[in-house]
Order: sequence, then C-alpha cells, then structure tokens
Amino acid sequence: MNPTFEHDRISRRSLLLSLPALMMAPRALLQNGSPPIRVTGINHVTLRVSDVKRSVDFYQGLFGMPVISRQGTTNANLRIGAGPQFLGFSAAGSEAPNINHICLGVDNFNVDRIIGILGQHGITKGDSAGPMKVRVRMRGPEAGGAKEGTPELSFGDPDGIVIQLQDPRYCGGAGALGNVCPAPEASPKKGLLALRDWSHCTNFVSDAARSNKFYQDLFGFDIQAYQGPGAPVMGVGPGVQFLMFAGGGGGRGGANAAPRPASINHL
Repeated sequence: MNPTFEHDRISRRSLLLSLPALMMAPRALLQNGSPPIRVTGINHVTLRVSDVKRSVDFYQGLFGMPVISRQGTTNANLRIGAGPQFLGFSAAGSEAPNINHICLGVDNFNVDRIIGILGQHGITKGDSAGPMKVRVRMRGPEAGGAKEGTPELSFGDPDGIVIQLQDPRYCGGAGALGNVCPAPEASPKKGLLALRDWSHCTNFVSDAARSNKFYQDLFGFDIQAYQGPGAPVMGVGPGVQFLMFAGGGGGRGGANAAPRPASINHL
C-alpha cells in the first residue's frame, strides 16, 4: 500500500459533495469573463414611506446612521458603514409605502454607453422606468444635484422592478457622478446595532428563470449558491453581496393561488 497515495486519495463523500461546485465552475468562469456592464456592488436602496422624518428617526434609533445627503426638503439618505452606500427615504405621497428601487454601482459609468448596451438587450428609452424601459433624470440643485444636472439612470426589468445604475462613488449628492456630498450629519442617536454594508436583496417576479437569465446576460452575475431548487443566489460584485429572484408559481395558498405581484421583497 502506497502511503502517499492513501494520503492524497479523496473520499467518495468528499467527491460527491464537490460535484455541484465542479458543475457550476465553467458557468461561473464564463459569467465573470467580460460582462456587458460590470457591477461593483449594491450602492443603495430607496424606501418610499408615509413620513420621512419618522422613518429617519426610527432607523437612526436602530442603527445610528448619519445623513450622508439630502435631495430636496424632505428626501434623506442614511449612510451604511463607511459609505458611500446608503439607505434612501422619499415621500410616498398617495401611494402605499414600498421598496422603490435598487441601485447598483457600475464600472465606467457613462449614460450614453449604458443606454447603448441596454438597447442591445431590448431596453428602450421611455418617460418612466417601466418594464424594459430606461429613463435618465437630470437632478438639479433644488434636489441636491449639480447646477447642470446630475444624471441618474434607471430602467425597468421584465417585471418592471426598477434598477438604478450609477458610479460606485455615488452618494446621492451633486457633481457629474453624484459623488459630491457635504460632511455627514451625525445621528442624534447612537443606535443599537452598527451596519457595515449591504448583504442582499430578494425579489419576487413572475418568471424566475427569465429574470435570472436577464440579469446574468446583462451583468454577468455568477451563481454563488442555491436556496432550494430553482432558486439561485447571484453574486453581486467581488464580495458576498447577492440578488435573488424567486417566483413564478402561485402565492400563498398553493399552485392554484394567484401569482404574487412582482416586487422587491426585502433587503
């Protein structure tokens, strides 16, 4: 019996456990190759709320988050960790409170370049970021933007979930990249927990397979795990952040129940 051979031999159990990773490796390498738009991470998520001041007070009481920027007289953005990532709050008005959109930081942010790439994937210009439509808003100084306008690009995915794309340094402020922000306003409360960064966003969609393919084709996301059959977790950026798109069957009540409306479920 060769001692060296025995030492290096892999057990049957170890081999079986490694097979899923081996099967996923070629796809992961392909996805990480050269995506049309390279995402660096989750930049911010904006909540539409009934009372912005109350919500800001609530989250500062929990997490002690400073205000990193303000957009107008009511909208406020609370910094996560060292920034520029943040959690945004805007007034819902007559709408029901909701998670309005996810913003992803992207390399080489340029509006014309990104609109061109989105067009290659069937996303056309529109007045609002509806399903498969892209919109560019020029945010002026009245909303904390630059005098000449700070470009903000948003598009709707196949279900109408709104995704904003910005430079990774975007802090909700002024300048051509939205990265010019004043000194943070310290939280009046210490908070109970300290947030370090974004972890993930889970979304409900009408067709999970379609959504996963859409985001992989556009951003080159690799699958880093599964949370059940047909529920892949797609890695965002170089760290542990991820997006998940689930749905396609009935909502609560089984297969015969009405499908759940598409939405950003939680963050």
